[in-house]
Amino acid sequence: RDLPRHIAFICDGNSRWAERNSLPKSMGHAAGADRVMNLLKALQSQSRWQQQQKQQRQRQQQQKQQPDPDENNKDNNNNNNIDKGLVEQTKENRVSRIEYCTLFAFSTENWSRPTSEISTIMKLMEQMAVRYRDTAIREGNIQIKVLGDLDDERIPEGTRRELQKLENDTMLSCQKRINQ
Repeated sequence: RDLPRHIAFICDGNSRWAERNSLPKSMGHAAGADRVMNLLKALQSQSRWQQQQKQQRQRQQQQKQQPDPDENNKDNNNNNNIDKGLVEQTKENRVSRIEYCTLFAFSTENWSRPTSEISTIMKLMEQMAVRYRDTAIREGNIQIKVLGDLDDERIPEGTRRELQKLENDTMLSCQKRINQ
């Protein structure tokens, strides 16, 4: 089935969710962060599954291209292999996995929130960067690109450092995988 190459999520409504559930806003943001982690894990699982399916199709295609020991059926089998090869090629041209995921996590309007809430959000972003970095590097095919102004002086140093480290380490991991 065809999937979009790029999907995007706006991380919004965590405070409202917390309020509806009689929880502090910080709990809403923490729940939102957990949802993001679950989303990223699901995308990785989907990507791994798609890769396994592709490898399996390639192995089947290679097996189909093996010469048939029965010379009498050789011409007929070759025609069938050509037809099947065209079907496989057409399938390969379709988008079978999501390649890009954009998360809108913190907008300029968020700076108008109470200082304590901003601190909570920034701390969560820092923790998420640390938690996700190992997974992304282990997978080796996930590159994180932070969009926005990481040089904004309002961003705490620890958050900035971890986001930059996540971005840099995943870029190097992807390059290393390509060069192997």
